[in-house]
Amino acid sequence: MERNKVYKKDCIEFLNSLKDNSVQLIIVDPPYKLEMPDKSGVDDLMKQKGMKRVNESWDKFTLDDYIEWCEKWIIESFRVLDENGSMFIFGSYHNIGLINYILQKNKLMIINDIVWYKRNAVPNLSCRRLTASAEHIIWVAKNKKYKFNYEDLKNGIFPEDNLKKDRKQMRNVWDIPTAGNESVGHPTQKPISLYERCIKTAINKDHKNPLIIDFFAGSGTCGIASNNLGYDFILVENNEEYFDIITKRIYNLKK
Repeated sequence: MERNKVYKKDCIEFLNSLKDNSVQLIIVDPPYKLEMPDKSGVDDLMKQKGMKRVNESWDKFTLDDYIEWCEKWIIESFRVLDENGSMFIFGSYHNIGLINYILQKNKLMIINDIVWYKRNAVPNLSCRRLTASAEHIIWVAKNKKYKFNYEDLKNGIFPEDNLKKDRKQMRNVWDIPTAGNESVGHPTQKPISLYERCIKTAINKDHKNPLIIDFFAGSGTCGIASNNLGYDFILVENNEEYFDIITKRIYNLKK
């Protein structure tokens, strides 16, 4: 499969086509199973503010279906990771416990639970809950041979992160603002610097030509971050609208 491209495929179909131990890093932002109602009391207010709830068909699962589906792509991901490889899985309180359960059920190695702190998070418009200012990332590895670029993180420059102190160990709380100025129309788009942080953490720099994959490519941000840092990527997205967004974004990247 040609690198530095986006493919319109189902994630399981894509993973099944890959050879064992052929990928160095996986970063995925799967559906969170948010279970949003069709209508909300704040819909009119959100419309006034130009905001949109995530209420998409791709995010709707029964509990059992979600667990079964996630287990399939998690197991396949571990098959395709090489001996030094690892994986970052994004989530929120809706799904991260289920992902954790699947990992522990299959005796897979969890390295860290990372908290992404969003200091500029959108306020809770209903004023009936705390403002959701964090999401989670579970960092998992194929085995104990995983790569961790400790010194790069300790001594690196991360100007957007108010928690990271100069020449101090990287914490598992990352202060990275949401990046509305990067928006290309995807409802759950993450900032490029968040993906770059994941890559800097665990990419195998000793590998001749490491490959990063994201099979829930969404807006294609993983590809942008990989390219920025000089690494090859393969993106997979089965939603026609988002596939078109990524295709344009990758085309502009290559230009």
